[in-house]
Amino acid sequence: MHCGEGRFKANGAPARVMPYWPASACIGMLCNDPRISAWMLDTIDTARAAASAERTTFRDWYDCDGFRAMWEDGTITDDTLFLWMCAA
Repeated sequence: MHCGEGRFKANGAPARVMPYWPASACIGMLCNDPRISAWMLDTIDTARAAASAERTTFRDWYDCDGFRAMWEDGTITDDTLFLWMCAA
């Protein structure tokens, strides 16, 4: 049984199963890799600088209106939320 569904369809064929991969384990693995964690910190700094400055070009996700609005209204306040956004 997976997510309340049976392991087999009504015709007896096996049902598809999507494994659950916790995001926290993936982020922990990424943060433990010195090359990736350095990239993440650089990206956080770049995103903060981009959100604080006037947008002149669209370079990446941190230039979008949604990210800039979340930065301005205080939805994004710490590095943890940045890491979740990078992982997503």
